[in-house]
Amino acid sequence: MSEFQTIGVVGAGTMGNGIAHVFARSGIEVRLCEVEQRFLDRGLDTIRKNMAREVAKSKLTQPEMDAALARILRGCRTIPASTARRQLLPCRLQPAGSRCRGGGRRSVSASW
Repeated sequence: MSEFQTIGVVGAGTMGNGIAHVFARSGIEVRLCEVEQRFLDRGLDTIRKNMAREVAKSKLTQPEMDAALARILRGCRTIPASTARRQLLPCRLQPAGSRCRGGGRRSVSASW
């Protein structure tokens, strides 16, 4: 398995914010993208609340939480979902791990 330092997550809903949370806690930089700022804000609030709960249960320290949140880069150039799906579909049909446009690798998503 190849090493990577940054991942991109499209969508900050339940699954997207959970993926961003886990990778950020693991020391990986995350670029979290959403089509509207309000959806991004809601996803980030959920991540903060979940991490705060982990701090309260002593599963995570406050400095670790702060560092993990700092690894989540908020937003990216967004395009309408219909356009995104049309552009991403050729990559989506490839096997997981295959190279996609822009040199990235495809991973698995459960929503489409």
